[in-house]
Amino acid sequence: MREIAAAMLAGVLTATTTVRADSDSASEMLPICKAVFTDEARRAGEAAIKSTACLGQVFGIASTLIYLEFVCTPQGIKSNEALRVVLKYLDDHPERLHESFTVLAIEGLISEWPCSVPRTR
Repeated sequence: MREIAAAMLAGVLTATTTVRADSDSASEMLPICKAVFTDEARRAGEAAIKSTACLGQVFGIASTLIYLEFVCTPQGIKSNEALRVVLKYLDDHPERLHESFTVLAIEGLISEWPCSVPRTR
């Protein structure tokens, strides 16, 4: 099962690099993802859809990393905390905003919540 999840994560990484050169760039995604925490995202419309999609993307990445035991989150964490971690990582690395949002999200989550000891199931 871990092999399937790893293959899915590799597929996500591959797909995001083949779409449009900057469609998954962190610079393009950053304002969309920051909108999750603004009043604009709470209204209906395109901004709400885009910001919700960003939250879903980060949640999917985080869930996969947790399953693969690359990330060990604290107990009781809320889904928007993973997005806050990713946004902080992007803010801390402005020189890399031209790179893939997905790749930087993975790096940010792993650096914030690394698994020091593999979990037992």
